[in-house]
Amino acid sequence: MTTRKIQIQGMTAKEDVERVEAAIRGVWGIQEVAIWPDRAEVTFSYDERAARYEDFKTAVLDRGYGVVDGEPNL
Repeated sequence: MTTRKIQIQGMTAKEDVERVEAAIRGVWGIQEVAIWPDRAEVTFSYDERAARYEDFKTAVLDRGYGVVDGEPNL
């Protein structure tokens, strides 16, 4: 299992948090998601045999949000 932390640009309202969470949970292999709206930060764990980090990043970008790459393998 791999854990990543990223910052989401444009995540300011409750609806944004829900959209970002849905985007991340929609990627195959997701295990855990934690979102801190006040820091616009998301930490998620996933099975690296089922998904790549880029899959999560693309899912968020496709929803219209920006992604600031964060720390790998927390």
